Amino acid sequence: MPLIVKIDCPHCHTKSSGFEVHGGFRRSRDVHRTPNGVPQYLYDDWFLLSCGRCLKCITAQYTFLDSKELSLENTLKRHGSLESLGYRYEAHFPTEIHLEEPEHLPEKVALPFRQAVSNISAQNWDAAGTMARKALDVATRDIARTRIEDETKSKDTVKAWLKKRIQTLREEGLLTRDLSDLASILKDGGDEAAHDDEPYNAEDARKLIAYAQAFLTYAYTVPGMVKEVRERVEDSPSLDTGSRMTD
Repeated sequence: MPLIVKIDCPHCHTKSSGFEVHGGFRRSRDVHRTPNGVPQYLYDDWFLLSCGRCLKCITAQYTFLDSKELSLENTLKRHGSLESLGYRYEAHFPTEIHLEEPEHLPEKVALPFRQAVSNISAQNWDAAGTMARKALDVATRDIARTRIEDETKSKDTVKAWLKKRIQTLREEGLLTRDLSDLASILKDGGDEAAHDDEPYNAEDARKLIAYAQAFLTYAYTVPGMVKEVRERVEDSPSLDTGSRMTD
């Protein structure tokens, strides 16, 4: 059973929708001691969540105060809800939806995603599914090209079939298990839209768009947000939480 939280969905407007936790990043960890000398760890964690109804994604901020060390990796392996683990909800973004496109996408990745969304609006379901798959294809090549340090492996991965490319990115630690599974589902659905004799349907096309949005959000938006935070900290010493963090 995955981690689940209840939040009002800004996409489909479902009240207290069940959001599944797909991943996260730790923005900061502060340590102080109680008057009795007991260490207290304050964590500021951000999570990628998908709505159980419309499958679209948001990011949510939670804080956690505990007397012992807690790795984010261990949190993501737990079950139940974040609140049941002691996390306190702080905020989620976006609170209102004005644009479907995830932030921090390279233009070559954003273009097929926009075409997928526009084909949903035009009710071109086969084209929408096909372009959602292309967004994944272009994104995985970009990740292989820019994030695999070994030049030979990078080039080989870029040239590989999409299925093999997803597997390699997972082996290289550039995709989590859940994210590689999501990519495989998106790939298979896009293949059906492109090659099956039967016309693709609206529900499946919308799901593929949601899967593409989730993948791109985790692959680009979350790292982009982390980079922005680090840049703000570097530019504003008063915001430097890193000096209070320990490895």
